[in-house]
Amino acid sequence: MAEFLDAKGFRRLFHDRVVVFTNLPSGSARQLAERANERVGRGDATLRTRSEFDSLFADLSGGLDALQVRDDTSGLTQQGMIVQQLQQAAVGADTFFDQPLYIISITD
Repeated sequence: MAEFLDAKGFRRLFHDRVVVFTNLPSGSARQLAERANERVGRGDATLRTRSEFDSLFADLSGGLDALQVRDDTSGLTQQGMIVQQLQQAAVGADTFFDQPLYIISITD
C-alpha cells in the first residue's frame, strides 16, 4: 500500500529532534539538508526549525503537497529512503543540547 507524507506529517517525524546532517553519508539526503540549512538556516550543520524542515520538504517533494515514501508494494521510494536517512541522523533535542561546553578566553 502506497504511503504519502504531507508537510505537517514530515515535520511531525522530527518533532523535538535535531537533524545533524554531518552524520549523513554523502549523497542526496545530505545535499538536500545542506541546501535547506544554507537557504533558511544558520549554517550550523543542523536542521531544527520549522522553516528549515519546510524548505527541506519543498525540495524533497519537488514543490508538491505530498511526497510518496512507500510504493504500492510497501517498499521505500527514493524519497522514503532519504526520509529514513534523515531520521537516522536525527537526535533528541535534549541529547543534542546536553553536551558539555568549553569556555575559552584569549588575552594578549
